[in-house]
Amino acid sequence: MTEEYIKEKSALLEKYTCIIDKDGKIFTSIDRGIKPLIVYLKENDFQNAVIVDRVIGKAAALLMVYGKVESVYAKTISKSAIDVFNEFKVRFKCDTVAEYIINRDKSGMCPMEQLCQEISSPLEAYKVLSAKVKI
Repeated sequence: MTEEYIKEKSALLEKYTCIIDKDGKIFTSIDRGIKPLIVYLKENDFQNAVIVDRVIGKAAALLMVYGKVESVYAKTISKSAIDVFNEFKVRFKCDTVAEYIINRDKSGMCPMEQLCQEISSPLEAYKVLSAKVKI
């Protein structure tokens, strides 16, 4: 994942919330949160994929690991997501590191990140999160 690649794909984040580049095929979404990842994982995996996302918290990181992502770029990433990527040896780059991902009304922690605080298994996270997100 070169700086040029990151610049090119991050420009798409002006229009999309999530970009999955797998084997040269591009999947984009305007959905917020972890929904794009859950939708994609219902029929695919992330093997050999690069994911470019606006915000990655622990929940998203666990889903990406579950799907066997190759590398990740995020505008903002939480410290717990970094811990997940380091533990599972996923290459990542980011612009900003946050203590945690905040919820949409900025009153506390993102509910998905909070839901995954005690989860360390990517499979368990996928089960819990896919049951929570209505598709």
